[in-house]
Amino acid sequence: KATVSVLYWMTGKIEIVSPPAVLVRRLKTVRRKRKRKEDKKEDNEPKKPAAHDMMQVFEAAFKLTKRDVLEEVKKRRQEATQEDIDDIIVYIEKALQNGEVTGAENLEKAVSFLGLLYVQEEDFAGARDLLTDHGYRYRLSTNILRYPIPAGKGEVTPFSRKYVTAYDNALPDSLYKVVKEGFSARSPFWSEHSYRVGITPYFSYRHDLHGKPVTAMDQVVRRVAEIMMKDIPGAADAKYAEWWAHCRPHTDGHQLHYDADNEGKGGVRNPLANCIIFLSTEGGGPTLITTQKHGDKELSQEGWFMYPKENRIVAYPANILHGVIPGRGPIPDPSIRRITLMVALWGDTGCTLRPSATPDASRPFPAPQDGAWITRPDKTPYTWPSKFPITKLSKQDKLTPVPPVPVNGLWEDVCLDDNKRAKTNLARLKAMPHYDLCFQGF
Repeated sequence: KATVSVLYWMTGKIEIVSPPAVLVRRLKTVRRKRKRKEDKKEDNEPKKPAAHDMMQVFEAAFKLTKRDVLEEVKKRRQEATQEDIDDIIVYIEKALQNGEVTGAENLEKAVSFLGLLYVQEEDFAGARDLLTDHGYRYRLSTNILRYPIPAGKGEVTPFSRKYVTAYDNALPDSLYKVVKEGFSARSPFWSEHSYRVGITPYFSYRHDLHGKPVTAMDQVVRRVAEIMMKDIPGAADAKYAEWWAHCRPHTDGHQLHYDADNEGKGGVRNPLANCIIFLSTEGGGPTLITTQKHGDKELSQEGWFMYPKENRIVAYPANILHGVIPGRGPIPDPSIRRITLMVALWGDTGCTLRPSATPDASRPFPAPQDGAWITRPDKTPYTWPSKFPITKLSKQDKLTPVPPVPVNGLWEDVCLDDNKRAKTNLARLKAMPHYDLCFQGF
C-alpha cells in the first residue's frame, strides 16, 4: 500500500519519498495535532513520568513480549484518556508503516481499528485516505460511528413501531437483581464458558415457554416473551426461547448482522422476534436497529439508536439488520463492561435442542439439581446455574415506553469523487454492494 511504501519513521521524524500530495497533508495534520497536544501539556499540565508515556508504554510492551502490536494497542485503548488517543492513532500508523502488523487478518484488523479512530476523532481526510488505499468504497457514516453524546431526542411513530419498541422496567425488581448479579462482570458465568469477546464461539440456551418454571431464566424468558408478543407480529406463535449474553469493554462493538439459528449454519432461519435487555448503563455505544431486512437488495439508510440503561428492553423483528456501535472517547473506569442479555423467540422450526458437554448453540439450561452433566471446557462442573434460582417476584413496575432515537444516512461514500467517476456512488446504486467494499470499523 502507498502508506507503507512512502513513509518511514525514525527518531520521531518522517522521511518522505515522492509522496502523493494528499499524504503530505495527512502527515502535516498529524504533526500539528501532536504539537498542539505537547504545547498544551507544557503550558497547563505537569509532564507525565516517562514510564507512563503512552508511546513508550507501547514500545516497551512490544519489545518485551513480542506480541502482535495490534493486540497490545487495542488493550491500551480500553484504558486510554482522551489525550492518549492521538498517541494511539500515531502508533498504529507507525506500526503499519514499519511493517510491524503482519498477516492479512491482522492488517485488516489494524486498518479497521485505525479507520474507526479516524472517524471518531473527526479526522475524515485520514479515514478517506486509509480506506481508499485498502479498497473500501462505502463506510458506516459519521452519524453512526460518532453517535451523539448525550443521546439525541427520541420519537415513537407508527413507522418506528414496525421495527423497534422499547421499555424501561422490563423485569420485576426482584428478578432483575438476580439476573444482574448472575451476569455481572465477576460472575462465574463468563469464566466457566471461557468467554472472550470476539474469540469465544457462539453459545446459547433454550427454554420451553410452557410448563412450570424451575429457574430464574425460565421466569425471564416468559416475561420478555409477553412483551414481544404484544408488539411484534408473529411472536404470539412462539413455543421456545433462546438466550445468550455479552460482556463487552467500552471500545468493542458487534458488526451489523441478522440473528439466525446456530449463526446461519445449514441455512438462514430467523427467529420470530428478538430482544435485548440491558444490564448496565455505562460503557459502550448504542445498539443500532436498521430498516434493512434479510433479503433486501439495497442498503438501508434509516434506523434508530437505543442507548444502554439498566432493565431496559429493546424488541425488534428478527429479520432486521442490527449491531452494537463501539464506544467512543474515554471511559472513567476501564473495568466497566457493557452487559446485555438477548432473547429470541422460536416456533416449530429452528433452534433445535443441542445437548452438548461444551458450549454450543441452544443447549438445555443446566438446572441446579442436574447441572453437573454439563461441564466447562476443562471438564469440571458448572457452578454458574446456581446464580439463577427460582425467584419470588416482586410487584411489576409499569412498563415505561422509551422512544428510539432516529438516525438517517447510515452509509456514506468513502471518497465521493472517486465513486462518482466510477458511477458507483451510493446515490446511483441499485443493488447491494459487495460486503468487502463496506467498512464498518468493528
